[in-house]
Amino acid sequence: MSLPARASLMEASVTVADYNKDGYGDLTLGSRRGGGSGGAVYILPGTSTGPSGSARTITQSTSGVPGTPESGDYFGSDVSAADTDGDGYPDLAIGVPGEVVGDSLFRAGGLTVLRGGPSGVTGTGARWYDYGTPGIEGETSDDAWLGNSVQLGDFNRDGRAELIASAPEAWRVHVLPGTASGPTGMNSVMLTTVSFGSPSPTRLWGTLAD
Repeated sequence: MSLPARASLMEASVTVADYNKDGYGDLTLGSRRGGGSGGAVYILPGTSTGPSGSARTITQSTSGVPGTPESGDYFGSDVSAADTDGDGYPDLAIGVPGEVVGDSLFRAGGLTVLRGGPSGVTGTGARWYDYGTPGIEGETSDDAWLGNSVQLGDFNRDGRAELIASAPEAWRVHVLPGTASGPTGMNSVMLTTVSFGSPSPTRLWGTLAD
C-alpha cells in the first residue's frame, strides 16, 4: 500500500465505505496538507486482500469537484461517508475549512459532498455548501472555518444521511437534513453552546466522531 509522494499524514482523517457496492470497503484518507496545494483526498479501493496498493487522488482540480485548489484551503480536513440521497451508494463529505468565499478576506470555510456510484466516488453531481447556501445561518464574511469537522449519519432513519459540520472559530455546529437529492441547507439547524444549556460565550469547538 502506498500513497502519492505529495500526500501528508499530518492531521489526516480517515473513513471507510463501499462506494461502488462491490462488497469491499474503500479506505479514504483526508490529507489537508497533501496534494501540493490546498489539500487532497486519497481513496484506496477495497479488494479481497484489503486496500488496493495504489491510491486515487481527489482535489479541487478533479473534474466536477467544486472550487479551485489554493494554499490554506485545507481540502480534506475531515472526511465522512454515508448514503445522503437514498440511492444505496455511500457518498463522501469533505471539509474545506480554509476556503475563502466570494470577496471576503476571511476563511469562512465550506464543504462538498461527492456522490458514490458504480464507478465509485466521482465529481458528477457534487454539491457545495457554505454560508452562502440558502438556509445555512451565518455570513460568508465570518472567520468560521466551516467544515473543520464533518459527519454523515442517518439519525432519523429515513434512509438519507444528515450532514453535520462544525464551524469552530464561530463556535457553531450545523445540521443539514438529507433529501432525495442530497443534504440541503433548507430547514437546517445551527447549534451553539446555548443550544446545549451552557452560558454564552462558552466555546463550542465541535469535533465530530465518525
